[in-house]
Amino acid sequence: MAIIVETQGRKADDIESHVANACHCVQGGNKELGKAKDYQWSSRRWFCIDTTILLNLICLVIMPIATSFRKS
Repeated sequence: MAIIVETQGRKADDIESHVANACHCVQGGNKELGKAKDYQWSSRRWFCIDTTILLNLICLVIMPIATSFRKS
């Protein structure tokens, strides 16, 4: 009986250590997800800024050319 109890105690200790390890990994994953969210937001923001600048440049270049063709 003592052998069975000792074996089950080891298994319970193994389970406990695996749960603690999993908890540590989940906390690290949550931090990484937070970083990924920040990177995604920053990337989307820069995409919008770049698109706005590009559209403004196109308007500044194409509009004068188009109006000069109309006058001709």
